[in-house]
Amino acid sequence: MLKSPSDGPRHLEPTGCNKVRAGCKHRYAETMARRLQAMVAAGYENGFEFTRVTQILTLKRSDPTADTSGFEAEGDGLVYNPSLFFKKFVLKQKTNCIFAGKKNTTPPAMKKDLIIELFEKFEAACYRMEGTECWSARELQTILGYAKWDNFVNAIEKAKDACEGAGERIQDHFADVGKMVEIGSGTQRRVEDMALTRYACYLIAQNGDPTKKPEIAFAQTYFAVQTRRQELIEQRLLDRDRVSAREKLSKTENKLSGIIYERGVDEKGFAIIRSEGDKALFGGRNTQDMKRKLAVPDGRPLADFLPTLTIKAKDFAAELTSHNVVDKDLHGQSNIQREHVDNNLAVRKILHERGVKPEQLPPAEDVKKVERRIKSEDKKALEKPEKIKTLPPETEKEDTE
Repeated sequence: MLKSPSDGPRHLEPTGCNKVRAGCKHRYAETMARRLQAMVAAGYENGFEFTRVTQILTLKRSDPTADTSGFEAEGDGLVYNPSLFFKKFVLKQKTNCIFAGKKNTTPPAMKKDLIIELFEKFEAACYRMEGTECWSARELQTILGYAKWDNFVNAIEKAKDACEGAGERIQDHFADVGKMVEIGSGTQRRVEDMALTRYACYLIAQNGDPTKKPEIAFAQTYFAVQTRRQELIEQRLLDRDRVSAREKLSKTENKLSGIIYERGVDEKGFAIIRSEGDKALFGGRNTQDMKRKLAVPDGRPLADFLPTLTIKAKDFAAELTSHNVVDKDLHGQSNIQREHVDNNLAVRKILHERGVKPEQLPPAEDVKKVERRIKSEDKKALEKPEKIKTLPPETEKEDTE
């Protein structure tokens, strides 16, 4: 913050603030202040702590060698503005044009062969430590092109600072381990090493210069994307499970409808039976009540907006009704309705014992939308499939000869 007292020099007062809620620990401004402190930027000597800088910071416009990043014109000189420095610094980082005061162009596109090679190296170096994906710091050092271990340790230390600044525990991502290496004549020596999580590897890559090492550029993208890959796979499996559960419920209800139709219950009677079953399952709320509660569009089935657990609960109750109607040889709407209500009450009891109240679960994404997304992803996966490269028939014949 800038202040200009009329009776004194201009003061620069970069100010911190108190953390008053949980979200404050993720402040980007504090993270940037620490980075600027590490870069020895003027006005950020104490990081994000409240600091008053009383000296006048000026540069002469005539100095062609001066780095004027963060200075603004005033009179015959330039006055330092921390806010302006911050904005220009972020712009430089985003455009990837200036590093260490030297102009650079954006790194050229990486060749496909190198991408494949690096991808295979990163995948091969991955291992599991107590169920968590990890990479050996020693192996990562080689892959990222660091010649000296000490230089790589410096990158690791910076990554640890960033990890702590993001509110993560360092020991959760950087585990000190050692390993024995052969030093000749059958003897071994213990060397320092670390087990690094995917998050730790990403932070290390972020502290490298992608314009100088293509390995760094690849790693920055690889670990950013791979961090999400497992989550995406898990979500896709959950989506498929929900779509399958919805399809199964439709088949079960069609089967039940056919069974009770032969026993004197028409389509209108089946709708009543199903609504009364929902009323038992959802603690007194019938189908229409739940549709209003979950904001289900008119004309759409309630089940299309239920979470997977509730869909499977409804399916289980309907399966029980189908079985018991035949096994007990039930006829008539009242008898079958009573059976279906009892089965839904039984299912609700099981859920309630496990701490689940179906009517309190939030609505899920429209299952039809999920189904369309899965089909679209499947279709894209089949477009331009990678092919095995084989030699032309003539070449194969010549090789045989």
